[in-house]
Amino acid sequence: MTIYQLLQAYKPVMQAMDENGYAMRGLRDVNVYEDYQRMIAEGGKKMYVWNAVKDKYGISDGTLFSIIKRMDTEASV
Repeated sequence: MTIYQLLQAYKPVMQAMDENGYAMRGLRDVNVYEDYQRMIAEGGKKMYVWNAVKDKYGISDGTLFSIIKRMDTEASV
């Protein structure tokens, strides 16, 4: 199970917490990763997808890189 799969399983709970004032960085990261993977699966060129996702979420190259790397990491549960 990857970090993404683990966070995806708890996404509804994380959304409820976020809506009630609890900061949930992981929720944004799941959305970033989903958009990135969806656009790649739809046939988007990597550089276009990279820049589109980066601009949409207002994040840096390093942040996007670390999100993708973290989401692809195996979770130890």
